[in-house]
Amino acid sequence: MKNNSKDFFQSINEYQHNIGIYLTYTLDNAVIDKLSEVATGTKLILHDYTQGKTLDENLGSTLVCIPIKTLKPNDKNCFHSKLAFLKSKTGAKFIVGSANLSTSSFESLEPNIALELELDFKNETDVFIYNQILIFFEQLIGTRINREGKRIDENGNKIFGKGKRVIDETKRQILILSTVFEETIDRIRTEEKSLKESDIQFVFNSHDKSIFDEYKNYLTKYKNGQKAKRLKIATPFVSKEYYKMGDVKSIAKDISIYLRNGAKIKPFENHFKIFQPKNKKRDRFHSKLFLAEYDTDAVLFIGSANFTEQGFFKTLAESANQECGIILNLSLQKLQEMQDWFSDSYWNLLSKSEIENYDEAKGNSLEFFESQKAHYAWAERVNNKIITYIYNPKNYIVSKTKGGGELNLIKMNDDFLFQTSELKMKNEKVEFYIGEKKISVSVFELNEYINGLNEKGESVFYEFNKMRSINQEELKQAIEKEGVTISSSSGIKLRKPALYEKQFKNIYAFSKYLASYKYPLSDYKVKEIETELEKADSASNLFFAYQLLNELQLTNKHPSVQQVCNDALIRILNTDEYKSVKENFLNLLCFKNDETEKN
Repeated sequence: MKNNSKDFFQSINEYQHNIGIYLTYTLDNAVIDKLSEVATGTKLILHDYTQGKTLDENLGSTLVCIPIKTLKPNDKNCFHSKLAFLKSKTGAKFIVGSANLSTSSFESLEPNIALELELDFKNETDVFIYNQILIFFEQLIGTRINREGKRIDENGNKIFGKGKRVIDETKRQILILSTVFEETIDRIRTEEKSLKESDIQFVFNSHDKSIFDEYKNYLTKYKNGQKAKRLKIATPFVSKEYYKMGDVKSIAKDISIYLRNGAKIKPFENHFKIFQPKNKKRDRFHSKLFLAEYDTDAVLFIGSANFTEQGFFKTLAESANQECGIILNLSLQKLQEMQDWFSDSYWNLLSKSEIENYDEAKGNSLEFFESQKAHYAWAERVNNKIITYIYNPKNYIVSKTKGGGELNLIKMNDDFLFQTSELKMKNEKVEFYIGEKKISVSVFELNEYINGLNEKGESVFYEFNKMRSINQEELKQAIEKEGVTISSSSGIKLRKPALYEKQFKNIYAFSKYLASYKYPLSDYKVKEIETELEKADSASNLFFAYQLLNELQLTNKHPSVQQVCNDALIRILNTDEYKSVKENFLNLLCFKNDETEKN
């Protein structure tokens, strides 16, 4: 666990990754600039839609800020999740805690605490946690999923295959037309496989579950309803009243709550011990912790949710904030590290007389979310049309030129959020006026973003290019440009060998490489193979599908790629050119799935 302002950026910088997804309530341009400096790969920032920033420079469309709303947005809730998710070629890393992408989160006077985990997919725990994060991302899109996190259609049937998604528009929280988030998730999605539940769980509130529900379910499953010795709650913000105080008290007999100085204490004075900071090191703390201590271990929640009705106890259907975090079991050693955070040297226990004479008017700790009251905009190219999104909380006149005619704005899901297609791109930007202020916005290009991912080596064919390519056209160009010599079976060296001979050697090498690849494949990589099979001529297509399927069946690897190869073979063998050899070829392959036997 790391808890100083420098660690967050160091942690990101030291992990080489292709894709970074960052969730935040607020964000500042200074932090965005710092993130661009230390982070490799593309950067996708999800933020509360009232807290955006205009990006006037975005070279190569490698960074995109996407506005998100809660499921039932109102003036008392917000998109409040905080997460940094980094994906490399062979694993992932995530940082979850209480820090926003704002300058105040990295100041010493507002201490935050976070949990950092690296996943390398060598054990079931890693795959389970990774899958939970993907389910959370799918929820934000509105993807229809079942309890196990599998994609389903309108009838609740499981969807097989990669890249398919059925959206429930009533649950979609993304406020833009671009599919950039969907494209990014497809690239990081691993193959579906049976998962063994772990005692480290990434959690988030959903339509019918709150963060508190997830915590109680964890205690029921892993502690068998055993009552904890102590419960410690740290929260910088509170609610006026609580409806589930009895449920909280059922977790432990001895409960302490750690609040900021001047915080409202009335909801807790007859239920909990109340602590407040002794000095400036905790005076403006921003961490959110929920720690149940037992004889030999403890259960910790650490994340974005304050101990409030909106953050901790409500579901999204009840207009909660969108929150996320980690629940995990702590050993005695790790528990000691947490005990240091709650050390008596930092906290003052309020006495009975201090509580009786307490003046709540001195401070304001009620959780309240307000729009920044500042406009911002972002623009994207969608099907050769420029769509500009404008957040205009003060309802200023929006015009193409200073003092010009008002633009025709289409209202979106909020009184202050609009879109327009009337603005034209000039020098990679759109320019317009909000009131008297000129706005210049760099236009986001989805294709450029995807190219940026490819340049970082995300492609499954990254090492099989030019002379090693399995693609006939690319290989042909490489041979004509470079020329090669190989030894034939007769011992004679040949220059510029037959195209098919070299291509088939490359296909064989690629198939061996993929069969030995020990990490799950993302949706994007599976789609790349499928696309390659579709664009090759029938002869090389047939050989590629057969060779790859054969190697993967021998090693029992990548079932989704096996299905893609299987489908390609069936498609080719049903053409007039190959119908005469179809039966013999199928007998050779000995397919086992029902679809092949049916065909």
